[in-house]
Amino acid sequence: MAAEAIARFGAIDGLINNAAYFREVKLTDFEQIDPAQWDRIFAVNVKGVWQCCKAVMPQMRKQGKGAIVNIASVVAIAGQPGYLQYVATKGAVLSMTKGLAKEVGKHGVRVNCIAPGFVLTDATANRPDEWKQSFLKARALSREQRPVDLVGTATYLVSDLSDFVSGQTIVVDGGHIMY
Repeated sequence: MAAEAIARFGAIDGLINNAAYFREVKLTDFEQIDPAQWDRIFAVNVKGVWQCCKAVMPQMRKQGKGAIVNIASVVAIAGQPGYLQYVATKGAVLSMTKGLAKEVGKHGVRVNCIAPGFVLTDATANRPDEWKQSFLKARALSREQRPVDLVGTATYLVSDLSDFVSGQTIVVDGGHIMY
């Protein structure tokens, strides 16, 4: 991935890590989580983020700049019963964002995170209706969140407009989590 981007564009200005293994995750008491699913979700949602960051860092270090945006979830901030394996991975992404920001800032690389709320996608279509409705009712903006709702924040975080922003998590959830 990184080598192809360098060959095609000559640089890597930004990386957006949007790993999310969630489609097959079902509402489950934490004691009943299948260990194989636990390992799979961590392999995608955590290890995948680390591997992509690792792939782009040599080029970003060489350039003396770059922007990494990791996508977590508001459940990493607020918790969510029945999805501990997902919540734990997105919490790891929040922590990785902070740790990596401290580690690579000396190379001019910024690392930030977006924490979306419940986003309506093909992968979330199988969630229980009452679960979806609970998110809608809790939002200040009472409409469904779509993937396009993250574009403005992601664009800002990879652009030079956020040149002095690093280690931050921006919640984009229509006003559900407010702090």
